[in-house]
Amino acid sequence: MPYPLSPRQGRGRPAAPILGRPLPRWPCVLPDIVVGVAPLRNLTGEADRQGLVEDFTDRLVTGLYRHCRGLSFAWVAEEPCCACNLRPRNPPELGYVIYGSVQRGGGGMLRINLRISDAVTADYLWAGRREFRPEDVAPIRTEITRQISQVLHVLLLHEASRRAVIGLDTGLEVDECLTRAETALEGGMRAALTAEAQRWFLAALAYEPRNVEALTGLALTCQRLVSNPWWGEPRVAAAASDLGREAVTLALV
Repeated sequence: MPYPLSPRQGRGRPAAPILGRPLPRWPCVLPDIVVGVAPLRNLTGEADRQGLVEDFTDRLVTGLYRHCRGLSFAWVAEEPCCACNLRPRNPPELGYVIYGSVQRGGGGMLRINLRISDAVTADYLWAGRREFRPEDVAPIRTEITRQISQVLHVLLLHEASRRAVIGLDTGLEVDECLTRAETALEGGMRAALTAEAQRWFLAALAYEPRNVEALTGLALTCQRLVSNPWWGEPRVAAAASDLGREAVTLALV
């Protein structure tokens, strides 16, 4: 199911308060989450593979910038030269870390190992491994970038859900959250009401992460924001477009 960014984004009315009222805060967008990217390590024992490994890292970061606009990315290496001009960050400021290596496989193949870990606990959150021929690196890189993008959006969704229930009545259940979300949506096409509905859909997902009604409702609130980009900063609408697409994908799984 396509989830295009509205062609009106970046044009038309600016992202500014309407009639003197401040723009609402969108619970699904968490710009303070920083993902650290470590350069892939060349463990092939072949110096002439270093260019391939560095290019893989560079293009991976570029792809993540394109598909994960609700997250910030930073370099975690000590090297002064950073792929895509990522700025370095201290480990305590990071939420997640992506790192991995390229090794030799059998029969002239290469093996790439990638992991995402919690920057605080160092727990593994995702791991992927693929073997490929050097000449087939482009499609493998695209596939892996897409996989990592999906994982990061799931992590983003979990964090947004966790924050959505802060301060709410602990006795609430999924059905009550969904009812309140629908009530907010029925109030009309308004930014504040849509943001309120989004929070209730996220609260429902905090209790039941795979709830289809909550996921599709979240996607709807994201679509409303994308269709009305003056409801938030351009980056907010872009991030909502990405997350809404992933929410639909999760609902269909």
